[in-house]
Amino acid sequence: MTVATYSELLKRPEWQAKRLQVIAAAGHRCQECRRCLRGCACEKCHLNESQSAGDFVDSFEVHHRYYVRGRLPWEYPDEALVCLCRDCHEQTTFAMDVLKVLAGLLPRRELNIAIARLKEVLFGYMDRANERGEVIPIQLADLPEEVRAMFVYGRAGL
Repeated sequence: MTVATYSELLKRPEWQAKRLQVIAAAGHRCQECRRCLRGCACEKCHLNESQSAGDFVDSFEVHHRYYVRGRLPWEYPDEALVCLCRDCHEQTTFAMDVLKVLAGLLPRRELNIAIARLKEVLFGYMDRANERGEVIPIQLADLPEEVRAMFVYGRAGL
């Protein structure tokens, strides 16, 4: 039995259905820059009237905020997925890749310190969003169990 590559999994109907669901829930807008891509010909969206409706949906990418080993792409809760335009997806993926590289260079002790500081940043973000009355896109309950335990029990290590 051959194991499907990640690219092959993203072609499966289960992922395509989940992807369209996330795009629709986002109102056909990038959830980062708010660029609208639903039949919009405005200058901000860099689209023109010659593009078809399919082109607009294809302009979106659905980003996984995190990955859990062994979980299929469509098995994530909606809160773990975000609709992004190609530019924002590229920038977000690059930033996450940089974090992974930097984390890989740190000895465990410093890595634990970095995790503790990132938790502080996350909680600060959540507090500011609550103060502004904004909906926080992901709650601690939505995180994988092993990550949620770090917050509940205060563990710094993975």
